[in-house]
Amino acid sequence: VLFRSGKSALDYLIYVEGVRFVDAVRLLCEESPAYTEPAHESIERERPPFALPAAAPNNDRIVQYLLGRGVSIPVISYCMEQGILYESTPYHNCVLVGKDENGQPKYAALRGTYQYGRPFKAEASGSDKRYGFIFSPSSPSYAQSTSIPSWHRSTTFRYCFDFNR
Repeated sequence: VLFRSGKSALDYLIYVEGVRFVDAVRLLCEESPAYTEPAHESIERERPPFALPAAAPNNDRIVQYLLGRGVSIPVISYCMEQGILYESTPYHNCVLVGKDENGQPKYAALRGTYQYGRPFKAEASGSDKRYGFIFSPSSPSYAQSTSIPSWHRSTTFRYCFDFNR
């Protein structure tokens, strides 16, 4: 038997086992496993329960961190008042909270505040990515709580929370 090196099951059957081409194809068609997508419920059961990281007694480190990134004090204060930004303990990460339509926390992005070494970026265990951190600088409550001109509000947010810089 002349052996030709092949890289497929079809080549193996034809050149090593000596099966005719049509029969080899039929054999492989009968044996092909099919991918079955797991049920959505099983994926949801596997997700660990969501829990926000514990809050630090104060937010001093994240305030300095965000000020260093160009975020204004009114934006930081507003986010803290809304419960979508705080400092975690014991690592002093910046926690950005995503809430569902009922205002319940469902997601938390963590960003390290230390400027040495590799940047730390993570999500809280059990975070649901369907509910990301959202801040609307044009919302009426934000507009009333700050003295920043409206033209500056939208640009401040887009720039200040760009964690990929």
